[in-house]
Amino acid sequence: MLRTPRFLLPPLLGLALGAGPGAAQRPRDTPAPAQRTGPRTAQRPRDLSTPAKRLVGHWEDSRDSVHYYFGPTDTTTNTGILTQVAVGSGGRVTRFHYTIGPQEPARDQVDLQIVAFTGGSLGRLNILRVARDGRTMRWTLVDGDIGMQHDLKYVDSRTVPR
Repeated sequence: MLRTPRFLLPPLLGLALGAGPGAAQRPRDTPAPAQRTGPRTAQRPRDLSTPAKRLVGHWEDSRDSVHYYFGPTDTTTNTGILTQVAVGSGGRVTRFHYTIGPQEPARDQVDLQIVAFTGGSLGRLNILRVARDGRTMRWTLVDGDIGMQHDLKYVDSRTVPR
């Protein structure tokens, strides 16, 4: 009769239980390690203290199928990068610089000056009212006597498209 040497029993038992060759054996009285669920990402809470800080992140205008990505602003120049992705126009990507103008925290409002990367000002006043919870925003574009409003919804904290 063929006998299996004692030193081979634990690894063979591990294979039979699906642990794979060379798997470490845990003593019976030791609890199993906690299983981690979900991705391991450390996210800081979003700063909602001012309208300008609530602006940073990924926003969607579902009416026009446009996504806006507001990057953080430089603390000395108050300038950031805005990336616009026009999904309805084949995903056309346009980048701008934006400068934070006057803020009215009591009205949740911030004025922006938006400048094309080529250097030309767009010549419009951009008034943004960002809700205190940071989930919605009304963007009013004023060009002369004409004003257009767009309602946007906050999507996530990304500041650039994938």
